[in-house]
Amino acid sequence: MIKALKCAAITEGHVEWTETAATEPATIVEGICMPGFYVAAGKPYRACDITGSFTEIQNPCQRTCAAVAV
Repeated sequence: MIKALKCAAITEGHVEWTETAATEPATIVEGICMPGFYVAAGKPYRACDITGSFTEIQNPCQRTCAAVAV
């Protein structure tokens, strides 16, 4: 029996990534920024390649600025 490869569900780069099937061509995965982080436009994304590895994060999450008391 052949076991299908997957990219494991992880939290990396202040982003939550879901478990994703490894495919060819690579599957594009959108992540969700963790609380206290945001993306100016769109969502963070990366690919899950045929080897079951995530590629580099594109459109990464950035830390939200804290309010400053005056």
